[in-house]
Amino acid sequence: MTSRPALKLFLGALLLYNVNFRPIPSGDTLPAALLPLQLVLHGRANFDNCQPLLKQNYGGDAYFLYAKGAHYYSSYPVAQPLLLTPLYLPLALAPGARRWTSGTEVLAARILEKLMASAIASASVACLFLLLRRLSSERRALLLAAVYAFATNTWSTSSEALWQHGASQLTIVMSLLCLARFLEDQSRWRAAAGAGLFAALSVAMRPTDILFYAASLAVLSWRVRRPWLLAWYAAFGILIGGSLALYNVRMFGNLRGAYRQPFDGNVWSGLAGLTVSPSHGLFVYSPVLLFALAGAYFCWRQGSGPGFVLWPIALLFSASEVGLCARWPIWWGGDCYGPRLLVDMLPCLILLVAAALGWIVRYQVLRGAFAVTVVFSVGVQLVGAFCFPRGFQKPERLWDWAHCPIVENARQGATLVPYRVVAGFAGDLLHGRAPDTEHTGILIR
Repeated sequence: MTSRPALKLFLGALLLYNVNFRPIPSGDTLPAALLPLQLVLHGRANFDNCQPLLKQNYGGDAYFLYAKGAHYYSSYPVAQPLLLTPLYLPLALAPGARRWTSGTEVLAARILEKLMASAIASASVACLFLLLRRLSSERRALLLAAVYAFATNTWSTSSEALWQHGASQLTIVMSLLCLARFLEDQSRWRAAAGAGLFAALSVAMRPTDILFYAASLAVLSWRVRRPWLLAWYAAFGILIGGSLALYNVRMFGNLRGAYRQPFDGNVWSGLAGLTVSPSHGLFVYSPVLLFALAGAYFCWRQGSGPGFVLWPIALLFSASEVGLCARWPIWWGGDCYGPRLLVDMLPCLILLVAAALGWIVRYQVLRGAFAVTVVFSVGVQLVGAFCFPRGFQKPERLWDWAHCPIVENARQGATLVPYRVVAGFAGDLLHGRAPDTEHTGILIR
C-alpha cells in the first residue's frame, strides 16, 4: 500500500493549521515552548532568566513554574519538549541568539511552538489514516482522517500550541498502528515492540494516558494472549514508568509530580459538562462524534482482524478517560476552547465511528445526519482557530447557553491582526526597512 495519501494529508493539514498565522497558547503550554530554547541556547533546564518577565506578565503568579531551591522548573511533564529539543539545534547557529532578551526568547518560543504543535497534529492525522486504512477502504479512511483533522479539537487545540494532548494523540495512534501491523503478521517483532514503546511513551506525554496503557494490556491479555507481546509492553512500561517516577520523586517529592489535586469532583456534574454543556461539551463542539456511541455497539460484533483488538481498546480507554475527567473538579480544563480534557481520546473515538460507518452509509437519513454533523463540527473548529480567544467563557457561565463560547467568539469575528503583522513584516523586508515589532505581541496571544 502506498503512503502517498498519508503524505498529502500531512502536508494539507499542516498548511491549513497554519493559515491563521498565530499560536493560540496558554500559560500551561509555555514551559513546553520555552524548555527547548533554554537547553539549546543556554544549556540549562530551568527558567531562571525568564521568570521575572513571566511573573510580571501573569499577574505576579507564573503558576506553570515550580520553585525548587533557587531555581524555577516546569510544573508540567517534560518528555515532549525534551524530545523536540533536537529540532531546535539550528537556533544555536543563529547570530546573536544566545544574547536574546527574555522577551525575544518568549516570542521565538511561541512562534516555534505553533509550528511544532501543528506538525505533531498533522503527523497524527497521517498516521491515523494509515491505521484506518487497515480497518476500512481507503476512501473511508480518508474521510475519517479528515473528520479527525478538521471536525474535532485536534484543530482548535492540539495544532495551536504545545499542549500535552497533541503528543499524546500521536503516541496513541502510533501504538495502535504498530499493534495493527503486528496483528496482521505476528512475526513482526518490531511492530510488537513499537506498540509497547508508544503505549508507554504516551504516559510520558500525558499522565492520564496510563488509562490507555492499562486498556491495551487488558484487551491484549484477553484477546491476543501472546506472552512475548505483553512482555514488550511490560518492559517499556517499567523503563519509561520508572524514569517518570524517579523524575517526579526527585523534582517534586512524590509520584504524581505537580498534580496533587484529588479527583473528588461530582462525577455526574462532570460527565454532563464534558459531553453536553454549551461551554465544553464534546457533542456540542463535535456532534459528529455522536456516531462513536453507535460504534461502541458495533465494535463488539467484530469477529476477527485488527479491529477485533483495536476497537475494544478504543472503547475501554474512551470510557475510562471520560470517567476520570468527570471526577476532576475543574472538568472544563481552565481557559480553553471546547472539551480540551477529552482531546487525548479523539483517535479512539474516530476508530469507534469507523466501526459504525458501514451502518451509517446503509441508510440515507443517517448519511444526511452524518454530513450535517460534519459540516457543523468543522464550522465550530473554524471559529476556534480563527476567532478564539476574542470571547472568553467565565466559570460561572459554563452552563449559560445564551453565552455559548462558539457564538460569542463567532460574533466577535476573526482575528485579523496576525495577517496585518505578517503583511507589515513582508513590506518592511521588501523595502529594506527594519521590521516594526510594535504589534508582534499578537503572535504570542
